[in-house]
Amino acid sequence: MSEEYTEKFKEAKDKILKAQSLNELEEVKRIYLGKQGFLTQILRSIGKMPQEERAKWGRLANEWKEELETLYENKERELKYLTLQKKLEGEKIDITLPGRRKILGRIHPINQVIEEIVTVFKVDGFSSSLWTRA
Repeated sequence: MSEEYTEKFKEAKDKILKAQSLNELEEVKRIYLGKQGFLTQILRSIGKMPQEERAKWGRLANEWKEELETLYENKERELKYLTLQKKLEGEKIDITLPGRRKILGRIHPINQVIEEIVTVFKVDGFSSSLWTRA
């Protein structure tokens, strides 16, 4: 029984360290640290053990739990950082570029018609200071 628990603990550590995404890490947490997880089963089975083994397994299970939770938190922090880095690399913004101006409003229809008429007359060779805008 002790070899089985030790192997499960090593397996849990290995899976936490090898997790490549937050979803994968959550799945590992659920399997090993969750309500139906490996460590919870050990803690539940301690009550059925002989008195001399209870203290040993209780202490060992708590140490394993602390170690796995610490590994989990560190890996989670690392994966969140990597996710943020990837996101920031994809969203580079050059702050030295000039901003984009929004065009507010439109040219009044009468002024638009006047500009079109002036353009037509200029093409035909006419010119007048009255046609140019101030």
